[in-house]
Amino acid sequence: MTAPAIMRNVRAEWHRAWTVRSTVILVGLTGLGVIGLAALGASQSASTAPVGGSPWQLAGFLSLPALLGTLVLVSVLATADHSTGAIGPTLQWTPRRGILLLSRVVTIVVAATGIGVILLTASSAVVWLFAPQLTFFASDALSRIAGVAFVFAATSLLGVGTGLAVRNTAATLAVVFALVLVLPLLLQVVPFVWATRIIEGLPGAGVLFFLLGEGPGNTLMNTASAATTLLVWGTTALALGSVRLMRSDADR
Repeated sequence: MTAPAIMRNVRAEWHRAWTVRSTVILVGLTGLGVIGLAALGASQSASTAPVGGSPWQLAGFLSLPALLGTLVLVSVLATADHSTGAIGPTLQWTPRRGILLLSRVVTIVVAATGIGVILLTASSAVVWLFAPQLTFFASDALSRIAGVAFVFAATSLLGVGTGLAVRNTAATLAVVFALVLVLPLLLQVVPFVWATRIIEGLPGAGVLFFLLGEGPGNTLMNTASAATTLLVWGTTALALGSVRLMRSDADR
């Protein structure tokens, strides 16, 4: 792989992602929803917000709906070529699949991570506008931004890898949403130890730990275990998707 070829393909992937209407619509709807929730929540709790508190706390909770909206975008971008039949021309333009893989992963992960950080910052600003007694602590800001950036990057790897593996937008969304949201919430109502152990091994537990400050149910997670869980799921999914892209026919 050569750097100029990779950069050309990264620019091409970026152009492909941001010149289609679906990307603009998904990002716009996600942004409006998150900012609207921030304004609604802040307006209702402005009078009770503690002096010297942090607007990043409420914004951290809003990172969860922002993540779900972003994962829809990730799934669409990862599977669009297969859904539209454009994978043939794409591989004719970029016959070296390793370059295509790297360019696509970098583009989608960077875009998703940037969206997460921007929405976190914007929603924090909205919260502060309604509750100016809150304070933007630098240490809290750095930890929140780092946590959100990590979660969005790791789950984007999960979404891209799943999309490359299954090659279907609906199936990708079903798998990713089940792992990130549905299964952790369903299993936490099961009153058995084995259910808690399963939850701790799901990427959704790591997501909730970083975004909400605690894992679901009675899970005993920490920063290291949550980060490891997310990285293992993301890299494993990407490995499976990479194998299918590199070794199987594009139309199968």
